[in-house]
Amino acid sequence: MPVSKRHNSGKGMMIRRYKPTAVSIRSFASVLPRRFAITATKTLACLLLTFVTTRAVQAASIDASVTISSVTAGGGVFDYTLTLNNLPTSTSSIETLWYSWIPGADFMSTNPISTFAPSGWAANVEHAGPSDGYSVQYTTSTAPLSPNGSLQFGFSSFITPTELAGHSPIFSIYLEDTTFLYSVSVESGNSEELTAETIPEPSTLALVALGTIAGVIGIVSRKLRSRISKQ
Repeated sequence: MPVSKRHNSGKGMMIRRYKPTAVSIRSFASVLPRRFAITATKTLACLLLTFVTTRAVQAASIDASVTISSVTAGGGVFDYTLTLNNLPTSTSSIETLWYSWIPGADFMSTNPISTFAPSGWAANVEHAGPSDGYSVQYTTSTAPLSPNGSLQFGFSSFITPTELAGHSPIFSIYLEDTTFLYSVSVESGNSEELTAETIPEPSTLALVALGTIAGVIGIVSRKLRSRISKQ
């Protein structure tokens, strides 16, 4: 829109109109140095790539389960097996399984006697002093567990299955079976906190099965005796 400006010529008031000059964005961009334009384009591309990568990492997550089973080894020792299942619904691999632990606290009351890790993994017993318990950390940087995969880990201990299935005697508000998983070794990437599910010892399952069979036999026997007595 033209801009009006008043001017006094001495003979009277005159009004002059000035028409502003339009400057297009395209014409402004054309005067920028070419080197600056290239740098700006590269910077924008890097920002977009970083954004997409960050969103992809955030979208990935661990969906897994851990079970623990035991067998009596004699002399008060129990051999424990941890089975890690990275479920098909998981979108992340796993490089760390940290059993009986949360960041800053270890839960087992005694030091494991020995540990076992699958090929490509390492096992370390963690303990932070008299006021802390013990935990077992299994890690790898070369053999991560992919989704829909399974691995077994182990340790031997004087701790009974009953204690492991309960609350920690060191930190009583936490379950001793508390387990952390990480997608990157160690304590990095995606993570999941869960509780290892206890699977009864084979001998216990056998006793339960025998008890069930005995119960069925008893019911059948009572029914047969009842029928005979009525005849």
